[in-house]
Order: sequence, then C-alpha cells, then structure tokens
Amino acid sequence: MKRGQRKTGAPVLRGKCWFILTVAFLSQSSLKATSGDLSTAERIVGLTKLYMEVKYNFANWDNVPELDWDKTFTEYLSKVEKEQTDEEYYLTLKKFISLLHDGHTDVFYPKQILGGLEIPPVIIRPIEGKAIILNFAATDECRKAGLTNGLEVTKVEGRPISEILEKDLFPSVAASTVQGRNLESYRLLMLGRKGTKVSFEVRDREGTIRVLSLTRNLSDTPRELRPPEWNPPLLVHKVIEEGIHYFALNSFANEKIVDDFDAAFDSLRDIKGLIFDVRRNSGGSDGNGFQIIGRIIDKPLRTSILQTIQYNPRFRARGNEIDRFWLTITNNEIKPRGLKPYVGPVVVLTSAFTASAAEDFLIPLDYGRRATTVGERTAGTTGLPLYIDLPGGGRARICTTRDTYPDGRKWVGVGIIPHIEVYPRREDVLQGRDAVFEKGLEVLRQKIKGD
Repeated sequence: MKRGQRKTGAPVLRGKCWFILTVAFLSQSSLKATSGDLSTAERIVGLTKLYMEVKYNFANWDNVPELDWDKTFTEYLSKVEKEQTDEEYYLTLKKFISLLHDGHTDVFYPKQILGGLEIPPVIIRPIEGKAIILNFAATDECRKAGLTNGLEVTKVEGRPISEILEKDLFPSVAASTVQGRNLESYRLLMLGRKGTKVSFEVRDREGTIRVLSLTRNLSDTPRELRPPEWNPPLLVHKVIEEGIHYFALNSFANEKIVDDFDAAFDSLRDIKGLIFDVRRNSGGSDGNGFQIIGRIIDKPLRTSILQTIQYNPRFRARGNEIDRFWLTITNNEIKPRGLKPYVGPVVVLTSAFTASAAEDFLIPLDYGRRATTVGERTAGTTGLPLYIDLPGGGRARICTTRDTYPDGRKWVGVGIIPHIEVYPRREDVLQGRDAVFEKGLEVLRQKIKGD
C-alpha cells in the first residue's frame, strides 16, 4: 500500500444534496410530529447527521465501491418523512447504515426500544447452512419443551427461516462479511417482544418435526442457568496433557486478562505446546492481546497498518479532484515481555465470532509466522469507531480506521483465513464434539513431534 495522496472512494456532496441539507436543518419549526415520539424534522435531522458523519469519517469506502452515498441518502429521506413509530424509524436507520457492510459501523436502538425486545435463552448458529440449536438454558421451560442440542429450527412463527433472514434480518444487520452477517442474523431469529411466547418448528436428525414454544426472557434467566457461551469467564486455563496447555482468551475488553494470563503462565514449567482459543472473543483493546503475545516471542512482531482519512477543505475550495488523503497513524511492533519467553509451537482457534481486537491479535501471529490458526474465517471487522448521538436516545458508530496486514493485504471485509479451515457440522453438535479443538490439538501434537 502506498502512502500519500489517494482517493478514499467517498462521495462528493454536490448540487441537490446541499438543498436537502438546508431543508433538513432550517425547516424544523414548520414540520409536525407524527405517531412516534420524534417529529418529522427530528427524524430528518437524525438521518442527515448520520449521513454527514459517515461521509467525512468512514474509513472503508473501498469495500463498497458501487454504493452512491448521496443518492442513497436522498432515497432514505423519503422513507423517514413518512409517518412512523420511533422503532420503525430506527429500523430504517439500521437498514441505511447496513448498506456500508461494515461491522464497526452500526445504529443502536434507544434503551426504551431495545429494552422491549428479547430472545428466548437459546443459542442458534448457522451450521452447514441450517439454523442449528447449539445450546440452551437449563430452565424448566426449556426442559419441558424437549430441547436438545443439534435440533434444526426450520420455521419461526410459521415463517421459513430463509424468508426471515432475507426479508427481515440481512437488510438490517451491519456486518463486514457473510460469515459475520450470518452469525448475528441467526442469533436474532426469535427476536420479539419481551415476555411473549415464540412458536417455532424444529426437525431432529431422523426428520421428525415438532412445534415448540418458549418465552422471550433471556435477560430474566439466571446467569447460572445460561449456557457457557453466554458470559464466559475472561480467561480459562486447562492442562490438556503433559506439557500442552489450553488458554481460552474470551475478551480483550478488560486489562485483567493480562494479569490473569501472566499469573497462570508464570506457574508453567516445561511447556511443549500452547493452544489459544479466541473463538468467543469479539474484541476490546488490542493492547491487551499484544501483551499476551509479548510472552511468546523472542523478537519483535509487526502489527497492522492503521490509517485514517485526512480531509483538506482548501484543496476542495481550489477545485482539486482529490481532497482527502490517507494518514498512517500507526504501524507498531510488539516487543518480547518477561524474563523467559516461550518460543515453542502455538495453535490459535478461531471462529466467525472472533472480531475486532481479537483479529488484531491474530495479524502479528499470522504475519510473523508465530502461530498456526485453525477453525473458521473470522468476522473481518475492526477499526476505532466514532460514536454519535441520534434523536430519541439512540446512537450510531462509524469506523474511522482502516486496518491491513503490515504488507498492505486486506482482511477487513474478508476475514482472517485460518491456515487450516475447520467448520463445525451438525453431527458434531449432536455428538457433543468440538471438531475445531480436536483438529487444533492434532496439529499441535504434530508440531511438537516436528512433523
């Protein structure tokens, strides 16, 4: 990737859009409120604010080269002008922002709306192209419903899964990759009013179909009854066999993970191999992950190249075609940390849930050939987001940073591709097998032997 002048791919605001902005900001007093709490003017201002902030701050225009942002804004103005509730308005904003196909650029419902929406305590994941129940809470209702891991959900409220995904969820989910979009969308298949019952159809491995019903009450389900996929411990350490240690690094959002890792790592003796599991890690602070990497290297590793947009209005005033530049803000190195680093074999387990700072953790390990990655392609999304307030109490975030490999290779919008791709199968869920872990352990044993 070359540094210096280059176009960002962002649209240039001209002609009619300036008139639209003027109307949006200056005619508030002449517009009346509709059936929602927000007036027409407030809805227009919210959309306009979102449009402008994206226009001048979004970093990943190269991932959506066919998107005409000005034209899209004009189209969505006509949508938010129509009479609607606040919930309908925010759903429109989510559809608007999802067109950017960026997992760090999203719209969030106000608390009064979000608090009224819920799913039952069931985890549904896309496995082999189907909606599979991965786990569920240990509640009486789930037990009486006869839930078992591995059931395929075929319909919700009488509607086929494919219809719900295509019409309701895919258009409003902000994601950088197909795998990231699918993971989030399948999670929301049973979303509805909190406390209401949801009816859904399941099919077992023999093909028998049943219709079940559960209450949308995840937030009211006691933490101790929820499956471990929700609220996992910050760090888990296990001795798999003599000399082989497993560390689940479940979040980089809390710097305590570094202290916990150091305490466990310092107690180890005669390490033969390490497995790092970031399959449940959706990010946090990349510095926490880099601290952990510092304990397993004896020479510096390069991190990602981070860039942000620099806008120069003087160039535009002079009629220059290019008025924006990429400013490189960092390309650091991770230095060894501790008295005696471990330099033996390392395997890292990944999934489509692995995102943001957890992906930043993978880049130096991959680029520096320090670890072998095993599992699914990651979510393919990172970048420092700018948060803005929207009318009615909602918020939005906009990705302001473009992230690439140290050699300029692109991974945002693609995902980090593991060295060995392993995807869970329905049969694995039915048998309680962790195919990704098993393959990772097999690879590590081979590396220990020198194969």
